[in-house]
Amino acid sequence: MISTGRAARITGATILCASILAVMSGGTPAIASPDDELSQEVSISAPMTIAYFDHDVAAAHGFEIRIDDSGREYSVPVTEAAKTSAGAASGEVRTMGTVKGPCGTSTLLLARNGPEAVRIGTAFRVYAPTLWHVWNVSLVNSYGGWNENFDGGPTTGTWDATHEKYIRSSHGVSAQVTPGSYATLVNGAVCFSGGPTAGS
Repeated sequence: MISTGRAARITGATILCASILAVMSGGTPAIASPDDELSQEVSISAPMTIAYFDHDVAAAHGFEIRIDDSGREYSVPVTEAAKTSAGAASGEVRTMGTVKGPCGTSTLLLARNGPEAVRIGTAFRVYAPTLWHVWNVSLVNSYGGWNENFDGGPTTGTWDATHEKYIRSSHGVSAQVTPGSYATLVNGAVCFSGGPTAGS
């Protein structure tokens, strides 16, 4: 699973710290060598939000979509199996997500993988198992633009994947989890990525 902790262990991170300290002290910033640049990674996370609920998905998995006093939909487990999966006690009414509310975190990792390719890692962590996800990462550099597809099936709620992409030059690359990328949860929540971005 990709995490910001992993990014902290990046080779060359000490060079960045040294540069910042040098600037703060009025000294000359350290300059990364080509080998350092090739090994650097950037990992960025952004929140995920429930855009709406799929009523059919919710019903098929033992959840019911209700409306609160403010008019927002929310999901409640109603079958014993759904209550068990939600960690709710028998007879307890437990809300599992509200429209426009948070549902997890999405992450994007970008690393140069030689002078002409990049390594793209992306991940999400949401509060319930997922049935499927529609997920893309877009990349742009001076040679053009690309779209890398990461669609997939059921997960436990924690998912990650890594692809290598040849893009002619790994310098000056901008990457983003494409707006509109989402995961569908078993309680019917359709959970959209906040679109984290990273650059090389």
